[in-house]
Amino acid sequence: MNILTKDQVSNMKLLTDFYIKSIHKDLENAEMDGETLIKVLEMTCNVTILNAMALTDIEDIKTTNK
Repeated sequence: MNILTKDQVSNMKLLTDFYIKSIHKDLENAEMDGETLIKVLEMTCNVTILNAMALTDIEDIKTTNK
């Protein structure tokens, strides 16, 4: 498993910020439908999984280097 680089994390943050802004716009315009809700849930799950994977890699490296 590969550890994310700072650039990859930065890019993920930018994409996440952009996606969240679009969701806020949909909510303000009362355009949240089932499809948008599923997109929100998928994005949240994906970000959570990526974060967990990165944290696991970091912990594995710390354990290996002891």
